[in-house]
Amino acid sequence: MPHLSADPVFAGAQIVTNLQGIVSRETSPLSAAVVSVTMFNAGSAQNVIPKGAALGGTVRATTSSDLDRVKARVTQVMTGVAAAHGCNSTITWSPDNYPPTVNDPALFDWVKDVAAPASSLGYVQDIEQTMTGEDFSFFAESVPSAFLALGQGSARDPASDWGLHNPRFAIDESVLDTGAALHAHLAINGLNRLAEPSGAGAEPA
Repeated sequence: MPHLSADPVFAGAQIVTNLQGIVSRETSPLSAAVVSVTMFNAGSAQNVIPKGAALGGTVRATTSSDLDRVKARVTQVMTGVAAAHGCNSTITWSPDNYPPTVNDPALFDWVKDVAAPASSLGYVQDIEQTMTGEDFSFFAESVPSAFLALGQGSARDPASDWGLHNPRFAIDESVLDTGAALHAHLAINGLNRLAEPSGAGAEPA
């Protein structure tokens, strides 16, 4: 009988709801964090309480300490809420735990000057902080680094101004030449800078 069973769908729904408090109630409004549940799979019949439920999602933060705190709280919330509803739980974190992408200030100032000629604006435009999970963050943890967004988007057919994770996303390939030139320009100037006897400071990654 249903009332004699632990309901993983109900427990999972409560987990999703309670996870939202990690950001809204436990994270400083002067900081930033993301906890998103983007997958919820359970059962295959409309008249049977399933034996389990699988949830999936992502967590993001702008500092490593906040990321560690958020991950710990996700584990605590999931374990506690599942137990409160008579269910057990197992949580598995992706082995490639993406740290925040942080630019080296000195190198970024240098990159902005060197990259300016490649911009249609004539300068590198600062953009708001984002929560993008980025492979480049691993490089930035090991050596001074600077991350640039090339930018693309047009009204051409197909339109390329859709967001990265939108199913309609299509890249404007006309920006690839600019991107290749930008990389070459940064590399040449970086090598020239390193060759200078008085060259000091952060080394380009």
